[in-house]
Amino acid sequence: MESPALVTLSVLGLLVYALVSTCVGFLLGQLGASENAANAVAVSLGMAMSFMGGAWIDLGMLPSTVVAAAHFVPSFWCTQVITGASAPSEVSLLTIAPLLGSLGVAMLYALAILLVALVVGRSRGMAEL
Repeated sequence: MESPALVTLSVLGLLVYALVSTCVGFLLGQLGASENAANAVAVSLGMAMSFMGGAWIDLGMLPSTVVAAAHFVPSFWCTQVITGASAPSEVSLLTIAPLLGSLGVAMLYALAILLVALVVGRSRGMAEL
């Protein structure tokens, strides 16, 4: 991986994954979760998302139903960006466009979780009035 564009895509994939995790933490805070509950959710969800994203094992070795379910986890899309950015031998629009699409899907997960957290926070704030 010698291209600055591919390195940038890999870093963006990691940052988006961190953003998803941050949004989940914000959502847990808005739900009023205790520190122990937040830690339990973080560990459990982090392990499940890493497995489903293909970080521990190649998804090609898993049954097709697991691979189909993995498409509904943001870590899958971030892993696609990182592995895709490390694989191509040439940098062109044809190799980068699918990676940008996967990055966009992962960003949509972060945005959706953030919006749910904002709605929950607003409704909790209204209930306290």
